[in-house]
Amino acid sequence: MYRVEWLESVLGILTEQWIGSDSQQRAAITRATHRIERDLSSDPVEYGESREENRRIHIVMPLVVRYKVEESNRLVTIFHVRVSSRRNT
Repeated sequence: MYRVEWLESVLGILTEQWIGSDSQQRAAITRATHRIERDLSSDPVEYGESREENRRIHIVMPLVVRYKVEESNRLVTIFHVRVSSRRNT
């Protein structure tokens, strides 16, 4: 298992987006957050796509997170989040 940490600034952005959303979008953000935590704590390399400099991206609509993995510490640090305005179909 990996420990998943969200930077404080990322949690602030996520909170602002959640507060500014309607109930349906809030539920989607909450579900996506839980799934991201579950995915990245179990296998952050399997669930994400690689990017530059050992950084990765994981998309669970409506969230897009960027993160890095420290294998030696079994630590995942989420350093960016974006809430997509696209609706699930």
